[in-house]
Amino acid sequence: MPRTSLRKQLLAAAMLLAGVPFTAEAGDIVPFGAKWSYLNPLTSAADPAKADATFDANWFKPSFNMNGANKFSGPSAEPFVRGTPDNVAIDAFDPASPSFLRPAGTFMELPATPGRLTSYFRTDFTTTTTLKDLGIEFLVDDGARIYLDGKEVASYNCCLTATTGGTIVPLGTPTKYTDVALALGNERLYQVRPVISSLAPGKHTLAVSIHQQSGSSNDMGFSARLVDGYAFNTVIPQESTYQYKIGTEEPSGGNTDWAKATFNDSGWSSGQEPFGYENEAGNPQAEIIKTEVLDMYETYSSLYLRKQFTVDDVAKYTDLSLTADYDDGFIAYINGTEVARRSVPGAIGSFVAFDKFGSSHESTNNSGAAPETISISLSKHPGLLKTGGSNVLSIQALNSELGSSDFFLGRLSLSLSGALPSSAKPGDFNADGKLGIDDLDALSGAVRSGSNPASYDVTGDKLVNQDDRLKWVNELKNTWVGDTNLDGEFNPSDFILVFQAGQFEDSTPGNSTWSTGDWDGNGDFTTTDFVLAFQGGGYQMGQRPGGPAAAVAAVPEPASAALLGLSALGLLGLRRRR
Repeated sequence: MPRTSLRKQLLAAAMLLAGVPFTAEAGDIVPFGAKWSYLNPLTSAADPAKADATFDANWFKPSFNMNGANKFSGPSAEPFVRGTPDNVAIDAFDPASPSFLRPAGTFMELPATPGRLTSYFRTDFTTTTTLKDLGIEFLVDDGARIYLDGKEVASYNCCLTATTGGTIVPLGTPTKYTDVALALGNERLYQVRPVISSLAPGKHTLAVSIHQQSGSSNDMGFSARLVDGYAFNTVIPQESTYQYKIGTEEPSGGNTDWAKATFNDSGWSSGQEPFGYENEAGNPQAEIIKTEVLDMYETYSSLYLRKQFTVDDVAKYTDLSLTADYDDGFIAYINGTEVARRSVPGAIGSFVAFDKFGSSHESTNNSGAAPETISISLSKHPGLLKTGGSNVLSIQALNSELGSSDFFLGRLSLSLSGALPSSAKPGDFNADGKLGIDDLDALSGAVRSGSNPASYDVTGDKLVNQDDRLKWVNELKNTWVGDTNLDGEFNPSDFILVFQAGQFEDSTPGNSTWSTGDWDGNGDFTTTDFVLAFQGGGYQMGQRPGGPAAAVAAVPEPASAALLGLSALGLLGLRRRR
């Protein structure tokens, strides 16, 4: 079967969801698959600010009129892509890709080049209680600015005023249609950002602008969900005060004891980051240095920092995030354990003497670009943190040479984050809160694609095949092969439904789904589907113990169902003999 046909079948299930209300799992405020209104300008001349000079400053606010000079489309279900079922373009939403995560919900027209720039998305939601610790999980290609109730709450890979020679758009400044992403985005992985610590009851607006890396970009993708209960805590904010020691000698006799929480740093100096010096006249980096180390020039190459921090409850967190802007290199430790090394030679954990040098690396030079973010999984460092205040971040910063014209280490922050609340139960591939026919059809399409997308590996054997389909039906859904309407029973009414669809051994290849008789998942309704169903042994056996999981409403069975079902089987036999 052609790959484009496979894509169409698999994506059809997601398109059907556009008219189905979503049941969010606990923690979901705006779930995956929710409906968003959107504006997708198709040419550079369609810059929304040309029709409404106030657009850039107001489109993300709750009071904005989406039916005004710039009329929004929808609402339609996410994920959004610029493309077609034959050319999805975003790997995470393409059923033929090994990186496939979920089917696209809405296809938007691909604008003419060079007008493939910004698109805009808005959705309203209502809360009845105060919500705590909101986070947003998103996939965007390429960059995004995210707003809640008219306030910017997150930014990802965004933005420059032009692809070539552009300047950084500062955080908190509304972006424009012509602003572009900092770099190409990641179309395979979701990102997570904290949003707000508390949200009052009432009606709210979530808005996202998606920016392309250039006006000739050949794709665009957007998917997001908003959750509460996302544990996040910045334990060391930027511009904090550190204990520091200049590197004219080893701070602890030639070992890393100085980085341990128990080390006594009372004799060290105290200063606010950023630390550094700048000998190049006019370099804007000099403007943000808080603690100058002018004597570092031609004298010493290392600077040592320590900062104590408190963890409220270690059990709440799964990851650390360290931000740093640096020129030239550094090694970071938590409670004496090395967790990050940048532009410093040597293997992780290897000792670096006070008089060694880092590799050359430029900071952002106060350009407005974001500092580097380093993610650290606590699962790789069991016991790294302690509940309470006896935790220390320690850093050895290194210059590339004694005669370097500058040195910089700043914009340091350390944050803790927990796991996101689960968006769906196992097998709920469209994340609508139930195990339904759309999920099974999506799984069948993933099997036929032959690409083994990990998100459809029900059995956990790194393969996506018939075993995954049978486990979904028999164990996750707790029903039988042949249960057309997924009401938990395989009986004559299921035959009635599939023969009413009229696709048995028809002349259209690949047009059948579970609900029209394709029980073996090959895309067609044939005698092999009956063989598989009767091999399962569920016919007229009633429900399995416990009944079907998250059953959909059962289709009423007519009084004459048994008779009609037997007649259908008779017709099947007659057709097979012809």
